[in-house]
Parts: sequence; C-alpha cells; structure tokens
Amino acid sequence: MARCPQLLLPVFGSTEGLHWGRSLRRTLGALFFGALVLVGCATGPDWNPRIGHYLYDDAVKEYGPPTGKETLTDGTLVADWLITSGRVVGSPGPGMYNRRFWSGSMNVYTTPEAHLVLLFGPDKRLTGARQIYK
Repeated sequence: MARCPQLLLPVFGSTEGLHWGRSLRRTLGALFFGALVLVGCATGPDWNPRIGHYLYDDAVKEYGPPTGKETLTDGTLVADWLITSGRVVGSPGPGMYNRRFWSGSMNVYTTPEAHLVLLFGPDKRLTGARQIYK
C-alpha cells in the first residue's frame, strides 16, 4: 500500500500534499467528464454524402429556423443551429473536516454549447458542414 502514491507520481507530479479522497476523486471526476464530452463530440450525422444534394430548405425542415445566419459577399450562406445548450453541473466536493464533517466544497463543471454550422452556396446547396463548441 505504501507504493501506491509512488505509482501516481507521473499523474500528480509529486506525492506531497496528495490527499487520496480529494485529489484522486477530482482527477477521476475530471477524466470521466472529459470522456463524456468526447463521446458527445463523436456523435452526429455524416455530412459528406449530403454535400451538393442537401438544400437550405431541407435543413430548415429538419432543424427548424437557424439561430443565426449570414450571407457573404460571394453569395455563400452560413447558417448556425444550436444543437445542445451548455449546462452547469455541480457535485459535492469530497473531503472531511476534522474527520467528522463534510467540507461543504463544490465541484462545478460547465459543458460547452454544441453548434451545427452549415455552409450553402449561392444555389442554396450544401457545400460544407462542421460542429463547433462554444
């Protein structure tokens, strides 16, 4: 059991000040949250087969009116749809005070907003697509 902090040395940088309950749980929580975000980033339709065939009207029928759109000087239409809104997630922080009372600290994470940005040519046919996170 004495070797466990030494095994975590590459992760935490040093064993000094390492509190098993607090630091390890925060790190594992952050890793879990990061994994959830990556899984969320990987989902969504493949837009490559739709390029040249998918119309702006089809996008409005499927997703509703865009949250923002802009027509560029060359006639390209850039339309933005909010796919998922950001959320604030809080969880009670681990740890004890004097081995009797919970510390009352709070771990707070904010998830990003997911936006679908579609590019349409002057003929209103899809020329490109990307998903961005703000």
